[in-house]
Amino acid sequence: MQLLNYISSKTNYKMKTLLFIFLSAYLNFAQEVKFSYDLGKVVFEANVFEITPEVKGNVNSITFTPDGKEVYFSYINESRKVKIYFSKYINGKWSEAKQVDFSSDKNDNNPFITYDGSKMYFASQRGLEYNPSKNDYDIWFVERIDTTWGKPTRINLAAINSSANEGTPVLDKNGNLYFSSSREGGYGKNDIYLAKFNGEEYTEIINLGSEINSSFDDFYPMVDSESNFILFSSYRGEGNGLAEIYFAELVDFKPQNLKALNSFVNTEGYEYAPYLDPSNKYIFFTRISSKQRKIMYINKEVVGVNFNIER
Repeated sequence: MQLLNYISSKTNYKMKTLLFIFLSAYLNFAQEVKFSYDLGKVVFEANVFEITPEVKGNVNSITFTPDGKEVYFSYINESRKVKIYFSKYINGKWSEAKQVDFSSDKNDNNPFITYDGSKMYFASQRGLEYNPSKNDYDIWFVERIDTTWGKPTRINLAAINSSANEGTPVLDKNGNLYFSSSREGGYGKNDIYLAKFNGEEYTEIINLGSEINSSFDDFYPMVDSESNFILFSSYRGEGNGLAEIYFAELVDFKPQNLKALNSFVNTEGYEYAPYLDPSNKYIFFTRISSKQRKIMYINKEVVGVNFNIER
């Protein structure tokens, strides 16, 4: 501070102004959120997102806290159980992955952290107090309490959690819930549904229709915070490979202008579980190659669709 005062006293008004601009720019740069995975430039090739060596090849899907400093992911362990693990970015590297405290003895899968970071939604096969043998997937959530997660709560609404499998939950910033379900009455083996939220409760549960749901598996929806568009996975095989990632605009929650992402994402193999990162710059997704599940990421500007939708 003494040095700055000395410099300021020896400079004229113009120099003081330039110095102020420089210091302001420096402080803004220093305070800007930096994400560990940010490549700093646009690239036309998907990169492998390395977390820690012990989970290499077995990660199913991921989600980040809003600051990008914690990553949570579903991991297939040595017992072939699916569990939710997490890692923190500390001192320039990701910490050793650990299982979340709220894990059950059943499969826990598909974690998604809300845009404000207050809750994590996930799919689980855990039983219920009144029905411990229940074995289908339901959607649960936990609330963030300081730096930890609370007790899991099942969404106690039959229109969302049916007797079939429900999973791959994701929410926009207003609490509207998108999820997949294998319930009867859909177009295929798994369909994508929307549960509209009015700020207090879910008011309407709808199938998103034939624009995105096919006679095959359609699942892993991902929407932007405003529900302007949706990414999802499908086994319909209309493009390059077996499972692919698609994009559609959302107009009043109704999908239109369906398009598969280009070959920078979709290959001849399996690509699924798209996820928009907290910086709104990258698309993360899972690719199965050589019997290993790898988390990939790529700049969203190069995948062949227009994300700049204005309403």
